[in-house]
Amino acid sequence: MSFNANERFGFTENDFLAAIKSHGNSGILRSGTYIPTRQEVETLSVDELDEYLNGWMWESPNELIPRREQIADVQKIIESRSDAEIFSHLIAECRSYVEDD
Repeated sequence: MSFNANERFGFTENDFLAAIKSHGNSGILRSGTYIPTRQEVETLSVDELDEYLNGWMWESPNELIPRREQIADVQKIIESRSDAEIFSHLIAECRSYVEDD
């Protein structure tokens, strides 16, 4: 199965609009509303990816809460990077999220 590099792990524009609407259309984006694309997970620096993933996993609004399968996909992409060793803390966080009961 191939994925669009610009796809945000299954979330659609309507999901983002619903998240914005549920927070009063204030024009201020809540932490956790930025979900990186698959390509960004493959290419962002450790600091950027850390910020985006932590926001998404732990601060996202209800409409954008990641499912375990989505975070497992993120983990697989990070593990396939040639520089995966510098992302060990993110891999561990993803694993913890996926395995959390």
